[in-house]
Amino acid sequence: MENTNYQFAVQHDKLRQSLDIFAQFFVAPLFNEGSVSREMKAVDSEHSKNVNSDVWRLQEILRFVSKPGNPFSFFRTGNLQTLDQPDIIDKLKQFYQQFYGSNYMALAVLGREDLDTL
Repeated sequence: MENTNYQFAVQHDKLRQSLDIFAQFFVAPLFNEGSVSREMKAVDSEHSKNVNSDVWRLQEILRFVSKPGNPFSFFRTGNLQTLDQPDIIDKLKQFYQQFYGSNYMALAVLGREDLDTL
């Protein structure tokens, strides 16, 4: 099972509004072409940065020699070559429909307020 973690910090008086804005990414994602293109470029940039990391390279060697078909053996980060596909927005929507449900998610919030307020 893959895990993706999102985190952010805000001023305490902006927590409620920030959580609502953040939740909209999951409740009603836009999937517009410009945003998808920018995100693909950001993923590619992160991948390019990682290829010079010794730790990342070691993980890639371990992936390469792992059992074929094991999820650990799959390419993990993505780049423009792997992401720039026909109908990418439709594929993203399908992925969203399959994997972005509350049954797959957990939320942790840290704040000044008491637990009932949070």
